[in-house]
Amino acid sequence: MTLVIAAAGQHEVIIGAERLCPLGDDDGRYGIGVSKIRLLGNVGFGFAGWRSGIALFDTAKEKYPIKAGVPLHEEIKAFLGVMSRAYSDFANSSDDIRVVACGVDGGKPLIYTARLFCGGSSYPTHHIEGRVAVGLEKHGALHFLHTYHRPDMSTSELAFLVYFSISETIRHDTRVRGPIDMYVVREGETKPLKQEQVKVLDIATRKTTKRIGTTLSRLSPDIGA
Repeated sequence: MTLVIAAAGQHEVIIGAERLCPLGDDDGRYGIGVSKIRLLGNVGFGFAGWRSGIALFDTAKEKYPIKAGVPLHEEIKAFLGVMSRAYSDFANSSDDIRVVACGVDGGKPLIYTARLFCGGSSYPTHHIEGRVAVGLEKHGALHFLHTYHRPDMSTSELAFLVYFSISETIRHDTRVRGPIDMYVVREGETKPLKQEQVKVLDIATRKTTKRIGTTLSRLSPDIGA
């Protein structure tokens, strides 16, 4: 399984993903040395259904390079449409692939998702709430993402929320494992976070996890039992 999260601030999107990949059975999994996130221009793409998703992305970018001077939301939807048609061309394809695509256009963050599956595909969905998870999108640890995300968060706050949400999922679920890849998507500048920045997030996450447990114990009420 996998987990990809994107969360938008005022002028950027943070996208993160872990690196575990299934071998095809319940116990067969391995860590991969390649990120599940890809960049095309200033658009970030994340894939749940990693191997087929990356192959379709590579096919689509050869056929449809995202062009400058065109509204980015139209370019993202068009590119996802090319991926969908490429999926249909693979006669033996049966993988269920979820795609996140995010960018910033005119200072406005954009997050879209699409699903490619045997027998059809979904039209790209625009997530106006500014956050989304694909793969293990219903995992309980994502409570933090959906409860505490705000569109006015700073870049540092967004990055910590995304990293913490993925890290907590990893802590509770053997289907996902680190390392965690983190990218910041801005207008005219899309890049991965530096290794030292990710290390800062990891240290803060470990401290926060311990602090939550301590706080729950300290604030538990006396029910007189």
